[in-house]
Amino acid sequence: MHGGYAYQGTWGVKSANAAGNTLHTWRITDPAQPVLEDALLLDARTVNDVKVRADGALALVTHEG
Repeated sequence: MHGGYAYQGTWGVKSANAAGNTLHTWRITDPAQPVLEDALLLDARTVNDVKVRADGALALVTHEG
């Protein structure tokens, strides 16, 4: 989480066409009604961690596969 946003990675098996290669960005200014703002597709099997720089200008994503 950073500011009014939460970041969620997906898990799956790429060879089985199971979702696991996406980083979702959610706007959570109203936690009761999160809104999916964006989805970034990666060449990955599982998106593990997301770290956001303090000023929010840069993020680092780790993945497997």
